[in-house]
Amino acid sequence: MALTDLEEQDEGPGPSLVCQVVGDGSFMCAAPSSALWVGSKYGIPILTVVLNNGGWKAPRNSTELVYPNGLSTTATDDEINVSFRPTPNYAALAEAAAGSEPTRDHRSLDSTGAWMKGLRVSTVAELREALRLATSRVGEEQKGMLIEVLMDGMSRS
Repeated sequence: MALTDLEEQDEGPGPSLVCQVVGDGSFMCAAPSSALWVGSKYGIPILTVVLNNGGWKAPRNSTELVYPNGLSTTATDDEINVSFRPTPNYAALAEAAAGSEPTRDHRSLDSTGAWMKGLRVSTVAELREALRLATSRVGEEQKGMLIEVLMDGMSRS
């Protein structure tokens, strides 16, 4: 549906990459396994980027806006139940939910023909490479891909 407007315009081929960027909290609470399975069943080529900061920060931020001097300002994520530690492996979850066979190396694209591929990245260089691979996989091959960006300790190397 995101590309329907492009198809209706008679301006030749336009961008063909649909990407959703979501935080890990929103991803966890949005029934991702169902969405990924539906994408696989109907062959919907979409790139999902999950920004994994290890928890669900929106409730903490909302609480601190209402109670700027409340107990939550000094409480840990575990104490207010918004921590996702240890974090799920969203890249592996995507492959499993879509019915793809797991691979040993989640940083390389396999040649099994699986519809979904999940990658975990922790550096800017790895993210750039993953996005380059996604352009080919999602845009050209019309397959699904999920890139999990591990935000804690993200470095440029």
